[in-house]
Order: sequence, then C-alpha cells, then structure tokens
Amino acid sequence: MPLYNPQKPDRVFACELNFQPGEEIEDSQLVQIHTDLWHQAKDVQAEYTRQGGRRDEKPINVARAILEDFESYLP
Repeated sequence: MPLYNPQKPDRVFACELNFQPGEEIEDSQLVQIHTDLWHQAKDVQAEYTRQGGRRDEKPINVARAILEDFESYLP
C-alpha cells in the first residue's frame, strides 16, 4: 500500500516490489486519507501523553505489539 506522510509532502512511499520507480499511483483520495490518519494518530498520541502513558526508547510498531505485552504502558 502506498503511504503518504504530510510532513514529507513531496514524496509517496511505496514498496519497490509492488511499484516501479517513477510509476504513477492513481488514487485521488490517497493524500487526503493518509493526512486524516496522520492527524488522528497525532491526536491519539497527544491523549496518551496527556493521560500519563509510558514512553519507550525503542519504537513501538505492529511487530512489537504482537510479540510483547504492553499492558504496563496503559495508565
């Protein structure tokens, strides 16, 4: 799936196994959907911080969330 980051608006990230360099991605809603998701994620992070959520030096990603117990991170 192509990914758009509003902090890097000049670039759409896509796996080179699925998209060739320079290949056009035809999705008129991609930028708006990813921008909305980015803002929603920032809101969730802000609320987590506001509630005193625990921070970790290592990035928390899907793989870690599957393999590790994160109950101690919840307020």
